[in-house]
This record gives sequence, structure tokens and C-alpha cells, in this order.
Amino acid sequence: MSDPFEGLPNTGRPLRVLALADKWYGGGPFAVNREVAQSLARMGHQVTARVTTPTDLHRLVDIQVLKPVPGITDTRAQLLRADGLPPDIDVILGHGRFSGGAAGYLRDNFYPNAKVIHFMHVTADQMDRGRGNPQQSNEHTITERALVERADLVVGVGPLLTEEGRRLARMCEKPPPVVELKPGMVMESPAFHDPNQRIKNLLVFTRTDDPLKGADIAARAAAELRARGLQVQLTMLGARSAEVAEQERMLSDIAGFPVRVRAYTKDLEIMRGEIRSADLVMHTARWGDYELAPLEVAGYRVPVIVGNHTGVGMDLSDPNSVPQGIGDPAVVDTTGLSQDKYHLAFADKAEWHLRNPEESKASAVRLGDYFEQNRSWDHGTAGLVREMDKLGMMPEPEPGQPIKGPADMSRFLGTGGAVDLSKGDGAREKPATVTSISRPTVER
Repeated sequence: MSDPFEGLPNTGRPLRVLALADKWYGGGPFAVNREVAQSLARMGHQVTARVTTPTDLHRLVDIQVLKPVPGITDTRAQLLRADGLPPDIDVILGHGRFSGGAAGYLRDNFYPNAKVIHFMHVTADQMDRGRGNPQQSNEHTITERALVERADLVVGVGPLLTEEGRRLARMCEKPPPVVELKPGMVMESPAFHDPNQRIKNLLVFTRTDDPLKGADIAARAAAELRARGLQVQLTMLGARSAEVAEQERMLSDIAGFPVRVRAYTKDLEIMRGEIRSADLVMHTARWGDYELAPLEVAGYRVPVIVGNHTGVGMDLSDPNSVPQGIGDPAVVDTTGLSQDKYHLAFADKAEWHLRNPEESKASAVRLGDYFEQNRSWDHGTAGLVREMDKLGMMPEPEPGQPIKGPADMSRFLGTGGAVDLSKGDGAREKPATVTSISRPTVER
């Protein structure tokens, strides 16, 4: 495994980082916030995460759980609070509309010398428009552009969002720099493959009520596979609890056979069980900026397929990002196809996986191994730190004080000994205390 921290810039002291998100656990922006924060902490930087949902103690990240203020029900609004803020901060991590506004506000009012890093998580001009609500898409784009304009650095999560970040940055009179974060993969123990199982399990993680997520495409692809003589069953995980029966009837009608629809769950054991039992996971979205679910599945070395019109598919099919031949088995080529033909392209790729189970499993192992060795979250975050260094966002080095990674953690954090990176789970709620911070406001 390549050392993700090799060649990192030497700094005289660790960065003081404030990571903002209303939840510590969760997918999408919450997962990116969590993984980047953890990686920065493993490098030796001092990371404080502010969240509004109770969560566990972390060994390396100082997680501050903000207890709700009576009368304020918006969890994102809680992130604007000043009580309990760290005394000084170099970098604030904000995530789209979820916490980008709070990041800029805290910088302007409490940390005028800090830099705001704004992570792009959605192509606002596309998402709601694809759901039939162009006006909401227009409004969200205006908001996203305002957040980009206030940022010191814009980070696109994957290639598609990096392009969107560049487009929005160009709208600004003084465009902020834009860089790409290459998401990593969380490794799990490999799933067991049973060569004697005749009925193949297809799995889809998606919101079944969202037309952009393509649940109907998965159902049509499964129907096509059955028409080609393959014995498959289809499970979908992600419906609203109140809509399970309705969605199951609708998707079963489309597929022409009973489809199993399950409600969205936060229970990791349930999700792990579904992934491990799958012969193939299909990500059939009509549009996807960079959904992390396909990489989560690949972390189990379970075969997964995703369209090359999505951010994940673009990433896996780019030889400059993933070597040719490693990402290809996971990518469905939808180039030049209308959306009503996507199911046929997915059926073609799925048929290869299902008729060649040994090759399919081997391809999933190669993909997982490559990410583990070369594209972990530590690799991606280290790449971000190098970009920050190029832009002059790192503390000035002092002789004899380089950060070299976890081995230096005790020196910086005062633990008096080696830090065990494998530990860090336990219950804690950190009560918020009022910290008086008096700093001049700067115009931006």
C-alpha cells in the first residue's frame, strides 16, 4: 500500500480545523465531512467537528455536540452558534447548502484570518430540474453561487462537481480556486461468494420515489435479464416507510415479477447484510453528482455497476483516475443513449457479471484492492492538503517541527504516548460552553 502521507508539506504546527455538519454519521456530505476530518486528524492536525445530532466520542477528532436551543428546530441554524467555539481556527470546512453558509458566517464574525473551504455536493442547476422543479433548481443555484463566491477554496467531490464548481466560480468577479477531491473507499471484510446459488440477487440502494435515482430503470433491467434466461431476484433498499407497499406494487408491475422493496434504514448491520448477500449491486440513477454508495459496496468486494453519465462512472472510467481495466467492469456505457434505453445498457453489463461470476468477483476484488492501496480517503485528503499548500493555506514551517503523520500525534496533542488509531468509540456528549471571542470583522 502506498503511503498516503508521503511527501506532505512540512508545517511548523498542525492546522486548526473546524468541520461543520449537522450530523457526524450519514451519507453524502456527512460522509465526506467525517472522512476528511478523520484523515486530517490522522495526519496530525487538530480537528474540531461541530454537529447537532448526538454521536460518539472520537479518539482523534474533538466532536462538539450542540444541544438544541429551544424554539430553533432547524438543525443547520444551530451551526451558527458561537458558544463553545475553539479559540482559534485556520480552516473551516463547509458543505454546500448544508453548512457552507455557517462556515462563511463564522469566519467573518469570529475567525477573520481563517480560510473557508467549500465542498460542492450537488449540481444545483440539474438536480431539482431533473425532478420537474426548475424554479427550485434556479434558486438553489443562486445560493450555491453565493457560497462559492464567499469561499477561499472550492472543492468538487469528484469530476462532475469539480466542473460545476469551476462554472460557478467563473460567475464571480474574483473567482476562488477550484480543486477536485477524489473520494475514497471504506474497506470492509470481503463478502462470501457462493458458487452454488442459482438465483442471483440484484440489489439497488436508492430512494425509490425519486425519479432521478432510476428505480424504474433497475426494474426494467431486471425484467430484461429474466427475458434473457437469467434467474434473478431484485431487492431495493431506500423507500419511505409509508410508501413501501405502494412502491413495491409499482416496481413489481414494471419488472413483471415480485420486487422486494425495503424501507430506508440507518441500521448498518441491515445494510451490511443486504450488500453481502448481493451478487450484483446496480446504481441506475438517471443523474448522479457523486453518490458514495457504489464505492461503499465496492469496499466489500461485491460487484457493482454504475452509468458513465454519473460522477462515479466518470471517475471509474477515467484512466487518469483509475487504471484502465480496473474500473471498466463497474461502468455501464450509456454514451449516446436516450434515458429510455438505459435499462438495456445496464442489462448488458449485468448479464456479463451474472454469467461470469468468477471473473465478476475477481474484478470487484481488483477494484477494492486498488482503492485500498491508492485511493483511500487518506490519499484523497492528502491530495487536498497538497493543493492547499500550493495556494499558501498552510501554516509557515518552523525548523525541526514537521508533521509526518500519526507518529507525531502525541507530540502535538499532548497524549504522552503513542496514539492507537484503532480505538475511538464510546458515548459522549460534550456540553457547549460560552467562549468569549473578540475579533475584528473583515469585509469580504
